[in-house]
Amino acid sequence: MSEPVADRPLSILQPIESRAECPICMLPLPLEEQQSIFESCCGKIVCRGCTVASKRAAIDKSVLENITRSHPNMNAELIEFQLIANKHTPCAFCRTERPLNPSETVKRLQVRIDRFNDPIAMNQLGDYLIDGIGGLKQDKKKAMALYKRSYDLGSPEAADRLSYYNAANPKLKSQYLKEGAKRGNINSCVELGANYRDYGIDEEYAKSLMMTAAKAGDEEAMRIVWIYFRSGYLTKGELEATLKAKQAASIEVKSENREFAKRFHANLR
Repeated sequence: MSEPVADRPLSILQPIESRAECPICMLPLPLEEQQSIFESCCGKIVCRGCTVASKRAAIDKSVLENITRSHPNMNAELIEFQLIANKHTPCAFCRTERPLNPSETVKRLQVRIDRFNDPIAMNQLGDYLIDGIGGLKQDKKKAMALYKRSYDLGSPEAADRLSYYNAANPKLKSQYLKEGAKRGNINSCVELGANYRDYGIDEEYAKSLMMTAAKAGDEEAMRIVWIYFRSGYLTKGELEATLKAKQAASIEVKSENREFAKRFHANLR
């Protein structure tokens, strides 16, 4: 049985032009949380492209040239990656020295929570409590309290986290998924669509959710849209419109610095 229309999120995912921007390059922030970093000093979310570019600008170019010249058979970019990985630089936005260890980060996050009621800092500290990072003991109860506090302040990411950690309570999980999607969280949107599809709740709405997420640039949603098309649930026109919008969204968030940063972080794994 389909859910009542009133239960559906009224708006899902912000258009690319209204998405939050990196305060340095002024490009829309990537959808993937791991492609940006929260600076615990100033509370800014900076894209990885700008943080890596800051490190790249700080390395000694003469050292890079000498190593490259001395090792002509080595990949020059890999040499640069090694120099960047060993470079400690201040915050790319406010130039405050970065924390030297996770414990210092925890202290800064707590300051942002106490002084500024910062929902992003709450999410970050909650994650630290879940994993027991920065000298903290694992404490899911405290983490959930921080996520709920952040959620009440309007955080889309908190809604996504609460849906994940309430998997044992389907009603509560669904509530947070819907709110996360409404607030623009890509993970919530895709998972909500998958739930509607897998449980046969509303196939048309599930398709709409996946198309919306794919148009915003999400790869997993696009993969599912292709499955819809190959299964006959999506018209050629709908597929073409989705692909066109996804390409435009991908171009909007792409830059040379961000592509370099992706290669850099892939090399670290």
